[in-house]
Amino acid sequence: MLALIAALALATAATSEPVPPASKAVVPVAKAATLTPRLQAIMAKGDGASRETAYPITRLRDEYAIVNLLGATPVSQESVTEGGKFDVLTVRVVKTGETRQMWFNLAQVGKAPRHSPARRKRAHH
Repeated sequence: MLALIAALALATAATSEPVPPASKAVVPVAKAATLTPRLQAIMAKGDGASRETAYPITRLRDEYAIVNLLGATPVSQESVTEGGKFDVLTVRVVKTGETRQMWFNLAQVGKAPRHSPARRKRAHH
């Protein structure tokens, strides 16, 4: 539970990027939410409504950042390994109280981008 609270706290950190319209979002965008270029790129590749349109994340904390950004709170989490590796979060939309599922594709989690400082550091050791 403490890890979930910490992840949500990280997700609420403000950035200077404005929130674009959420035409494909599973949950309505919260008014105070802000969007980083990283989250914008993830959300442009899926809508989180199903396995086929799951958000493709590379860091687990991105799950909670997206949930928070879209004005929801996590209720439960399920791991799905059929057809890939996914987290399915059941979330409650804060504004309406509606409960929905959000899919996250974990296939790239832990794989540092090609030119990241983490990857360069590993390559030199």
